[in-house]
Amino acid sequence: MNPIRRLTRKDTPWNLSSEQDQAFANVQRLVPEAPVVCYYEPLQHLTMRCDASQSGLGAAIPQNDKPREYASCDLKNFETQYAQIEKEMLAIVSALERFNQYTFIDMSTSKVATSHWKRFY
Repeated sequence: MNPIRRLTRKDTPWNLSSEQDQAFANVQRLVPEAPVVCYYEPLQHLTMRCDASQSGLGAAIPQNDKPREYASCDLKNFETQYAQIEKEMLAIVSALERFNQYTFIDMSTSKVATSHWKRFY
């Protein structure tokens, strides 16, 4: 999606190239193959999974090994300069804000998982 998202920036001229066509074709291929999102079950435990890359943040909330909801976003130009540990923390904070309606219900049973989890303890 990143090649397509780049076209929406103010300073980027509109130029639909083969890179955007390939990204769109990948989205079309992946959407029907993606796991089906399940309904939220308030009595089940939540484990929010977060990750950060060089150019974006991602998060998901699975329940019973099925995804409940996904979220992702591109990093702003200044955020790409952050250290990886800071990007991971930014992913956690943005996911908590995005999924507040799920994590706020019962904080005692909500957990956060990230690839850098040992560094946060």
